[in-house]
Amino acid sequence: MKNIEPTTKSGNFSNAVYSVSKRTIITFVVLTITSVVVARQLEPTNYGLWSLLLMVPTYALLVGRLQVDTASVHFIRSGSYTAEQLSFSLLCINVIVLLILGLISWLSQDIFFSTILSSFSGKKALVYLVCSTIPFEFISVSYSYLFLATNDIKKYNRQELISNLTGPILGGISLIIFEPEIEYLVISLIVGKIISLIHGIFGFHLKTSLTFQLNIVLLKNLLWFGVKIYLSTVLSYISIYVSGLFVATLLAPAQIAFHQISLSRVMLLGKIPQGIGIILYPQISSNKDDLKNSANFASRTFRTTLLIMLICGSSAALAIYPMIYILYGEAYMDSCLPFLILLPGVVLNESADTLNAYFMGINRGWFLSIFVGSSLIPQLILLVWLIQTWGIIGAAVATSVTLWISSFIKMMTFIKITKTNISEMLIIQKNDVRYIVNFINSKAKKILS
Repeated sequence: MKNIEPTTKSGNFSNAVYSVSKRTIITFVVLTITSVVVARQLEPTNYGLWSLLLMVPTYALLVGRLQVDTASVHFIRSGSYTAEQLSFSLLCINVIVLLILGLISWLSQDIFFSTILSSFSGKKALVYLVCSTIPFEFISVSYSYLFLATNDIKKYNRQELISNLTGPILGGISLIIFEPEIEYLVISLIVGKIISLIHGIFGFHLKTSLTFQLNIVLLKNLLWFGVKIYLSTVLSYISIYVSGLFVATLLAPAQIAFHQISLSRVMLLGKIPQGIGIILYPQISSNKDDLKNSANFASRTFRTTLLIMLICGSSAALAIYPMIYILYGEAYMDSCLPFLILLPGVVLNESADTLNAYFMGINRGWFLSIFVGSSLIPQLILLVWLIQTWGIIGAAVATSVTLWISSFIKMMTFIKITKTNISEMLIIQKNDVRYIVNFINSKAKKILS
C-alpha cells in the first residue's frame, strides 16, 4: 500500500476541513428541509412516533458499534497495518456483533414492546423493518472510516451524504406525493441505507482488495483500542440523548416531537465544526511522536472552533423563533425554549470535542470516558427531578449543565497534560480571527473567480 500523504501543513489541513465542513453544511440544510416537510405532513403526534422509531437503529449503533472503525484510522495512518488487512477484520467484527445484537434484541422484544415501544405493540412490523437497516448502517460506517483512514476525503464525504440524506429526501418526497404515513418513511430509510452500503463496497474495493485472512493479533489490537473509545462514545451519547429516553417514557408523543426538534436542530448546529475533529484525529495519529507541536496545533484548533461556534450559536439564538414559526408552524413553537437552553452547552461541548482528536491520536482514548462519566450521574439525577417538574424544559437544563461539566474537565485535563497556558488555551487571539477571515476570503475569491 502506498504511503498516505500527511496533511499536517496548515493549508492542506484547512482545505480538508473545508471539504468536510461543506458536506456538513449541506447535510444541515437538507436535513432541516426534510425535517420540516416530515413534521408538517405528519403533525406533532405522528412525528413523535417517527422520532421514537428512529431511536431503534440509533441506539443499536450506539450499543453495538465497538469503535473498531475509529481505531482503524489510527492503525492505518500510523502505518501499523494496511487497509487491506483492516477491511476484512472490520467485517468479521461487525458480523459477530450484529449476530449477538440481533439475538439479544429478539429475546428481549417483549420488554421493549411493553415499555418504550408500547406505541407500536400493534404495528410490530414497522419496528422490524426499521431494524433491518441496522446491518447496512454498521458496515456503511466502517467504509466511511476506511475512506477517512486512506485520506480519500472525496469518497468519505460522498459516503456520508448518501447515508445521511438519501432516506430523508426519499421520505419527504413520498409523503408529499402519496399520503402522510410513517410506512413511506420506513421504506425510504431502508432504500437509503442499502444505497449507502453499495457505494461503500464498490467505492473502496475497486482500488483496495478484500484480503480473506483472519489476523487474531490485529483483531485483538482493534478491539483493545476501539473499546477505550467505545466506552466514552456510549457515555457521551447517553449524556446528550438519554434525555430523549426519559421524555419518551414519561411524556406524551407531542412532547417527544418538541424535544426531538429542539435537540436535533441544536446538534445539527454542533456538526458545523465536525470536520475539524474528523481531520485532526488522523493528523495527530500520523505525528504522535511530536507531542509538543501536536498540542500547540490542537490548542489553536480549539480556539478557532470556539470562535466559529460562538458566531454560529449567536446567530442561531436570534433566528430560532422565526425559523420554527416559519418552517414548522405555530404548533411546534414549544421547541424554541429547550433549543436556547441547550445551545450554550452544545457550543462549548462541540468546541472542546476537538480535543478528543488529540487524546485519541496519542493513544489515550480512555481519558474520554472519564470526561463524560464524571458528569453522567449528576445528569441522571437532574433528569429524574427536572423532567417531572418542568417537562422538556427540565430535560434541556439537565443536558446543558452536563455538557458544561464534561467540557470543563476535558479542557483542564488537556491543559495539565500538555502544560499549555490557560490564557493561551481559552483566550481567542487576533491571529485566530485573522486566520478565519483570510481563509474565508481565499475560498470566496476562488468561488467568485
